[in-house]
Amino acid sequence: MSVTPTAGNFSWYRDDVKDQIQGGEPFSEVEESIELANLSTDEKAALWLLAFSMRDLGGGDGRAN
Repeated sequence: MSVTPTAGNFSWYRDDVKDQIQGGEPFSEVEESIELANLSTDEKAALWLLAFSMRDLGGGDGRAN
């Protein structure tokens, strides 16, 4: 059973961002998915920080795109 994103479903978006970074998605695409998320500004900022920190720790290819 898969969970679909809904307003306020932060954990789904968090897991999606992790999967994108670990899967090597370009950072610009990860940023776009965060921007389009149906979340508060603070939640989006938290996701961006997560993605940025994972990229810097080798979770992605390191390109800023």
